[in-house]
Amino acid sequence: MSKKTSTKGKNSLAPLTREENPRWLAADPKGHRPAPPTKTKAAALPFLEIGWENFERLCRRLAERSGDVEKAWGYGTAGQTQFGIDILVRMKDGTVEMWQSKRHKRFGPADITAAVDLFLSHELATTAKRFVLAIACPISTTKVINEIETARTRLAEKGIGFEPIGSVELTDGLRHEPEIVDDFFSRPWVEAACGPEAAAALANRLSRFDLENVRDRLRDFYPAWIASVDPGLPIAGQDRDGTPVASPALAQRYVLPDLLMNVGIADQEEAVSTAPRPPTRDDPSVQSIEMEGAGFQRVVSSVPPRSRERVLSVDQFLATEKRAVITADAGVGKTTLLRFLALEILSEAPEIEAVRNTYAGYIPIWVPFALWCRMADGKDHPPPLEDVVYAFIKSQSDAVRQRREAGS
Repeated sequence: MSKKTSTKGKNSLAPLTREENPRWLAADPKGHRPAPPTKTKAAALPFLEIGWENFERLCRRLAERSGDVEKAWGYGTAGQTQFGIDILVRMKDGTVEMWQSKRHKRFGPADITAAVDLFLSHELATTAKRFVLAIACPISTTKVINEIETARTRLAEKGIGFEPIGSVELTDGLRHEPEIVDDFFSRPWVEAACGPEAAAALANRLSRFDLENVRDRLRDFYPAWIASVDPGLPIAGQDRDGTPVASPALAQRYVLPDLLMNVGIADQEEAVSTAPRPPTRDDPSVQSIEMEGAGFQRVVSSVPPRSRERVLSVDQFLATEKRAVITADAGVGKTTLLRFLALEILSEAPEIEAVRNTYAGYIPIWVPFALWCRMADGKDHPPPLEDVVYAFIKSQSDAVRQRREAGS
């Protein structure tokens, strides 16, 4: 694979690095949509049209479906020797499987031998019960099959099962996994590889390509809407062509505020005393008195709850809080903050670290609370959130279209 580099000699191998369930390996696939199939039924999926990261993600998905998987590890990073072990899978019964993925256009007998040699060169190979070699191209030539059988015998002598799976075998393993095919290759490939019935069953499902399309459309919609309701201060002057200089977009002029969070300490304090005489019931600080032995009283006082305040950056806030209510006086900037965060989540290169780490690929939905209130006016129950989102986006889309028609 292109991401791996060799070292000068066997003694100069870089230390093996292991990252348990690395974020990139467990993440959803990314990248362009492969070209649609030219035949109604596909003998093999276009594995060479997806990047090496997506191919390893795909292998991990298949590894998880090979049995009851407890954990999966990714070995090494780009540019490091990985001993041919891309994915280590520990099953719930305690056995270990090792997967090696090869996104190659061609894979010959010598490549089979080299892959097995590399696998056996590592000490972890002695703990494996199964070695899976996933290859993105066909492995059906006579010489390759003969070498596979030689390698199978060689590994069997060590108590290790050997399963090489080429593009045809990988496709067969995915024919009953239409959702995986949908996310990695797109809906037309579902119909070609899994059948029209499987594709029809996914009619109401949003694949990652659908989600990317929604994000692209919102990436155009939100800035246009924000510019209409929050145009910013105009900049005096004209450009070289005499056109008035537009105000900077919100993302270019917004300064992130700090947030003040109230953190509760205790709702009630308990004080234990050994006073020789019990307090009286007339004491307003006493809520209840319970005798716990001669000369010993337990006093529960109704002290008002205490709280303390923490100043957090927006980055810290997003990294620690999943649900929150932001309150402030009118005009402080609550609405502008939410608009900025929506644009950040849609950005291909977010500036806020917590957005990059937690909300990458999410679809931010903006709903004006005033609209929700108006739609709920006079009704027994507020309308569903889906109805409010639809009403908002439709009204704004109609307004944008009318402005464009008026301008033309």
